[in-house]
Amino acid sequence: MKTANGHQIIELFEQFSPKHYAMEGDPIGLHIGSLNKPVSKVMIALDVLEEVVDEAIENGVELIIAHHPLIYRPLKKIDTTSTAGRIVEKLIKHDIAVYAAHTNLDVAKGGVNDLLAEALQLQQTEVLAPTHEITLKKLVVFVPVEAEDQVREALGKAGAGAIGNYSNCSFSAEGTGRFLPGEGSEPAIGTQGTLESVSEVRIETIFPENIEKKSAVSYD
Repeated sequence: MKTANGHQIIELFEQFSPKHYAMEGDPIGLHIGSLNKPVSKVMIALDVLEEVVDEAIENGVELIIAHHPLIYRPLKKIDTTSTAGRIVEKLIKHDIAVYAAHTNLDVAKGGVNDLLAEALQLQQTEVLAPTHEITLKKLVVFVPVEAEDQVREALGKAGAGAIGNYSNCSFSAEGTGRFLPGEGSEPAIGTQGTLESVSEVRIETIFPENIEKKSAVSYD
């Protein structure tokens, strides 16, 4: 049976339903357990009820992705004679992680609200109140000519260059880069003390602020 790391599964899920879509104060994300483990079975649930947890245990599930948060308000105590306490106890005992996607899943494109509107056959829909704003930033990089396609592809896969219904949007311009390797440098091209000229491509694109920490694969 194929397995994936829990972080990999949630990273993929959050591409569809980003956490920053959620309303302020909504307790989304990881509630119980750890994502730093192999996961071969995932359960999708509306609520993390005791019967849901029992079914997860019976089927060897390692991760539950729920719509409604398991812990909406901070717990003052965990009494294992109560229903809530038994749920927490079973999840921890059987090493089952719980991840909640609530209002961020409601407003995601193709999410809960869109599905409800489709089921009700609503013809004209519009946003009543935005829950998030997307801040765009500009990225400019200079790369060797032979690496242009690979770098643009990596940027696109990371989510850069998305404008409306278009993806992988960018602008490129060829030019000449110059540098003078100084004492103590170890230039990959050229030699110390000699001004070097290299054909390069300037790539410009935009990206949403929330993916700023994502890294692109090296083209080396």
